Amino acid sequence: MFLDLLLAAHLQDKALFSKVELAYTCRYYKPGNAKSRNHLYLINGDGSNRRLLPTVGEPLNVKWVGSDRLEWDERRTDGSRTMTSKLSPWRPVRTRDSIISDDTLSLWPGFEWVTDQLVLPNGQVLPLNKKGQAEDVYDFAVNGVTDWLLYNRSYALRHPATRRTFFLATSWRSSTGAYSALFEWNEKDPSGTVKTLFTKASSFEFHPSKDVYAWVTHRDTLPLDPKGKDERQVWVGAVGVGSQKLGKRVFPVSGVAWATSVAIRPSR
Repeated sequence: MFLDLLLAAHLQDKALFSKVELAYTCRYYKPGNAKSRNHLYLINGDGSNRRLLPTVGEPLNVKWVGSDRLEWDERRTDGSRTMTSKLSPWRPVRTRDSIISDDTLSLWPGFEWVTDQLVLPNGQVLPLNKKGQAEDVYDFAVNGVTDWLLYNRSYALRHPATRRTFFLATSWRSSTGAYSALFEWNEKDPSGTVKTLFTKASSFEFHPSKDVYAWVTHRDTLPLDPKGKDERQVWVGAVGVGSQKLGKRVFPVSGVAWATSVAIRPSR
């Protein structure tokens, strides 16, 4: 009975994102020794209606350019290039524009950088520079996430009108590269409640004025065939999608698959 309730709650959470459409790049591994590669896909936020968008090379760093056009980097044997196409008709062509994917926070309208220092709800004080960046390596602990900050890649912003504070904590591991966690709290809340929007993200799309956000978890390892005898380890990375208003998060792409980028389709 308890497991049935958990499953029902999980399915209900996923249904909340059924109208969200995502573009993402991902490698779905094939069984045995069959070769696999990155491909470009569309999928609904609940994991339904997955569609392959054919490309000649391996796609990376996808983003939406309007509500019906995608742009992505494409790796081929003769070099890399940036491609673009409308969804209908799907006709990829090369573009001169390059995609910059720095996975940092912008200074949103109405926000300001937190300068000099950031006081976490647990009382820990983190020194920052004038651009809201950590200037050195510091240990930190928020909502059960304990790590250290990568200097110049960890940011803090505040919205003076509502006193909402966002803190992007970025760290680094030699095996997986940079990964980030995003936290939010309100300085007017005496309880100091902290919302964890995502953790262990290798890339993400987030804006405080938009309810839905998405991220890709930084790579980890799983057996190629978790339920079988093939114990070879492969890189994996999930796609997560969340709602700021509802505080819900689901993973439309997970398991033995390695996602590398994700983008939320704008409203049409």
